[in-house]
Amino acid sequence: MAGIRLCGFLIELWEYQLGMKAFFSVRLHRKWMAAVGIVLYGMLAFSGWIKEEYMYLSAYALTVALIFFMADTNWKRKAGEIPILLFIISCMESFFEEGVYAVLKWHGGTVLARKWDYLGGSIVTLGVLAVLVIFHDRKHRKEKEDIIRFIPKWMVFFVILMAVEVILTVTGLSYAKKYIMDDRFRIFAGLLSSAAYFAVCILGIFFIYIKKINERLELAVETERRLKEMQKKYYEDMLMREEETRKYRHDLRNHLICLYGLAKEEQAKKVMAYIRNMEEQARFIQQKFYTTGNKVLDALVNYYGSLIELDTRLRVSGKVEHDLEITDTDLCTVFGNLLQNAVEGVMRVQGGEKYIWIQFEQGREYLRIRIENSAVFPENNILQTKKFFTETIKKDKRNHGIGISNVQETVKRYQGKVNVLREGQKVVAEVILRNRVTV
Repeated sequence: MAGIRLCGFLIELWEYQLGMKAFFSVRLHRKWMAAVGIVLYGMLAFSGWIKEEYMYLSAYALTVALIFFMADTNWKRKAGEIPILLFIISCMESFFEEGVYAVLKWHGGTVLARKWDYLGGSIVTLGVLAVLVIFHDRKHRKEKEDIIRFIPKWMVFFVILMAVEVILTVTGLSYAKKYIMDDRFRIFAGLLSSAAYFAVCILGIFFIYIKKINERLELAVETERRLKEMQKKYYEDMLMREEETRKYRHDLRNHLICLYGLAKEEQAKKVMAYIRNMEEQARFIQQKFYTTGNKVLDALVNYYGSLIELDTRLRVSGKVEHDLEITDTDLCTVFGNLLQNAVEGVMRVQGGEKYIWIQFEQGREYLRIRIENSAVFPENNILQTKKFFTETIKKDKRNHGIGISNVQETVKRYQGKVNVLREGQKVVAEVILRNRVTV
């Protein structure tokens, strides 16, 4: 039996090593301490100094102490993470131990089940943790992202399952209370039932909180993805334009020689056709590139600027420093959504003046962004300022208008202000963000 206990301790120590890596990305050092712990526990197991019923407690206590001194992180993290890991592994072992006990009892009887259930449950737990570590170390990011996307979809199911299990357990305990006349057991069962129902309520609140956090993270990831795509396109366009400009300058002398020859022969039509071809080649180079001083704003302005039609005037004024306290993701959320709305509003204008005017103004503690664009509204569409800001005039109201609410939420976190006004057939959006606030 002592040999089984020692094997169980070795597996226990290995479980905690894998658990620290899988759940907290913490590795263990000072491996010699593990060897000392194994020798010490072996002496306790074979000497008989500690009673059999206390060997479980000794294994847990020694394992936790070794992990605390071996974990390669600060003591505050250890104090918070090791108890959580102890709870997780203990629950996993108890769960698998019951399953192993049932299987062994079915095939070999009660004696065999009681002898090997602890070791069998520990081995299964070790296998599960090993799989989690393998998943943690996988380099195939796409597969990992697929599993991460799978988890939120089933989160509701798992939370409901946990709540139902707790309620069924409490119901069974309440049912047993009717047939047990011991008053102390009745009091204990009543207190445990109350605590369990309270835990179910806390679980529901926790689920709602996690769900909101998950939605915000998904929004941040999507915004960052869009921003990277825009920045990539922006830099690719810059490189392409630089290459075309270099080629054009290289060939300019030859073009002038050819034009001089055609003009000397008084072939006016050929000269005009040649110049027209040169104009086509230069059209890409002549397109404007806008710089604000901030890479995020540059990417957004040039990306959406490339989407507007040729008859739309785009004017950008003001400079913004690159190193802002406002995060790139939040800046993209605010400016990107407002600029997207402005571009879509201009595209709906049929005839008349079409323009977008963007202004940036940066102070010591604030950043002001103003976007004015021409727009068209139905005559009977009389909208108040606040209502216009929070609602969309697009037909698909379910899938639009979300960006505006994201702008409001982001501006609020930066203790800023946002106003969107309709003035005749134009829209003016103005945002002020605090630039020296820790968010």
